[in-house]
Amino acid sequence: MDDSTLLMAQTYREAIQCEVFRSKVFSGERSPLIFGKPDKWLALLIEAIKPIVSEQYKKASKLRDEAFELAPVTTGSINGEPFEWISDADTRLGPILEIIVNGRYYWVPFHRIKSIIIEEPEDLRDSVWLPAQFTWANAGQAVGFIPTRYPGSESAESETIRMAKSTTWQDCGNEIYLGAGQRMLATENNDYPLMDVREILLNTEDNELESDDG
Repeated sequence: MDDSTLLMAQTYREAIQCEVFRSKVFSGERSPLIFGKPDKWLALLIEAIKPIVSEQYKKASKLRDEAFELAPVTTGSINGEPFEWISDADTRLGPILEIIVNGRYYWVPFHRIKSIIIEEPEDLRDSVWLPAQFTWANAGQAVGFIPTRYPGSESAESETIRMAKSTTWQDCGNEIYLGAGQRMLATENNDYPLMDVREILLNTEDNELESDDG
């Protein structure tokens, strides 16, 4: 194999390893790495995972509501359409984007991102991880992936869910909605399937980014 093929193989090998770690995050066994300062609201959002796993939805809702109340609101535009706020439609995540950078899986708050450029899907790999270019609020840059599917989608009976061709929601009550299939981003105006998104621009201030490896 030539160097480019070897590099691609290594990149996707690391992405598979990140998926294993990611599944442990959403089963409450591990905490995600945080890209940027681990603020209190992030800790609350992570804490809310375990009661969701154990179906203690009222407890999870209380933690999530407190986290969302403390989380910064970020304005910007998506595919050229302006918004006053942006969120993952899955309430486990909200103002957080899951990313894979340098072979590691992170949660990064939207307010620590300046822009995201997402490549147009081309092959089956993109139904699992979408390549993206990130510019951080402090002007640093990185290339990596955004997981295309919500966790657990690979085990779904429906092929359209496994292949990220659609999105379904589990309504757990207490305004907790768990996604399956393709990731969906939400603003006050619309919902956006991740594979349809090409550009997100965020009005963020210069923030010092220090990743938490705990």
